[in-house]
Amino acid sequence: MPDIELKQKYLRVRYRAVRSSMMSLKTGLFLILCLTTAVLLCNGERVRYDNYRVTHREAYKYSSRANKKFFSWQNETKELLEENVQKAIDKDYEQVATGRAILNRWRKYQTLDSNYNWLVGLARSYPGVVTVIEGGKSYEKRSILGVKISYNNGSKQKPGIFLEAGIHAREWIAPATATYVINELLTSSDEEVKEIAQNYDWYVFPHANPDGYVYTHTTDRMWRKTRQPHGTCYGADPNRNWNVFWNTVGTSSEPCSNIRGKCSEFRNRNFEQVYNVTVKALNKRYETVYTGGNIYDAIYPAAGSSVDFAYTKLGIRMAFCFELRPNGSFNGNGMELPADQIQPTAAELLDGLVAMVDLALGAQAQE
Repeated sequence: MPDIELKQKYLRVRYRAVRSSMMSLKTGLFLILCLTTAVLLCNGERVRYDNYRVTHREAYKYSSRANKKFFSWQNETKELLEENVQKAIDKDYEQVATGRAILNRWRKYQTLDSNYNWLVGLARSYPGVVTVIEGGKSYEKRSILGVKISYNNGSKQKPGIFLEAGIHAREWIAPATATYVINELLTSSDEEVKEIAQNYDWYVFPHANPDGYVYTHTTDRMWRKTRQPHGTCYGADPNRNWNVFWNTVGTSSEPCSNIRGKCSEFRNRNFEQVYNVTVKALNKRYETVYTGGNIYDAIYPAAGSSVDFAYTKLGIRMAFCFELRPNGSFNGNGMELPADQIQPTAAELLDGLVAMVDLALGAQAQE
C-alpha cells in the first residue's frame, strides 16, 4: 500500500518498500485486489503521513480477507521486476526538467506547462505552418492544447493525420514522443519525414488528459485516470468512455477502478499488411520487439476506446494505437521508463509512422 509524503503544497503518494512482480499462476482463477489510496489536500498547516497507510475502510476489510489467500501463492513462479518501486518513482521525478530546455527537450520529461509553452512558441516560430488548437477544457479547467502542422505545397485539400497521446496520465513517454514527432515534422532533414510532413495536415495533441498528467507530477506518479470526482473516488479511464461498445468489456463500473468506464458516454477492412509493415519499421532501428494486431488480440479487450470510436463512428479508415516501450506491469518498470530512452523510443515510433503513411499513400493511389 502507498504511504503519503507531503511535498510543497501537495501530498505526494509514496510506494515505500513495495515489490513489483509478475506471477505465473498455475491455477486458472486468481484474485486482483484493488485498493484505493485516500489523498488529502490541506490548507494551512501541512500534515505529514510518514509511514502511514491510508485506505478506504471497505477496501481494508476486503484486503484483510484476501491476504489470507495470498499464502497459497508463495510457491508460484515469480519474476521480480522492481525491488523498490518508490526508488524508481523518485528517480522519475529527478528526470523532470526544472528549467527551460533550450538545446534538447527530450533528455528529460517535461511538465504540462513546459510542453504547452513550447507549442505556443512553435506557432510564433513557424507562422503559417503551425497553428495552436484548443481541443477543449478538462474538468479542472485546463486547456487541451494541440497543434496543426500544414505546409502550403499548392494542394488545396490534403488528407489529415490525427495523433493524440497521454490519454493515460502515468504514461509519460507518450507525450514526450508526441512532441518529438512534432519537432521532427518541422525540422527533420530526412526526405521521408519531410515528405509525410508536407503531404499531410497533422493534428497532434500531446496531452489528452492534462489533469491526470499534472497529478502524476504533484501527487501520485502511478495515476492513470482523469481527476473528476465520482462519489468518494476520483477519475474515470478516458480510454474507456468513448461512445462505441461502451461499458461492455474490459471496463469496470466500480468508482475506484483504474478502468472505470461507467461514467457517462462521450456522447470490414483488413489492415494486416499495414500493421505488419509498421511493426517491421518499428523494430528495425534498435531491434526493439514490437508486435501488431487488433487491440482485442494484441493486448486485451477494451471497449469504449478512442481508436474504435474513430474507426466506427467517425469513419476514419485507419486507426491505430501504439504501445510504446517498455512492456511491464502496473507499479513495475512498465511506466517508469528512464529519460534516456525517450529519444530512441520516439525515433523508432517515427520510423513506424513513416512506413505506415507511405503504405497508406500507396494504397490510396491505387484506389
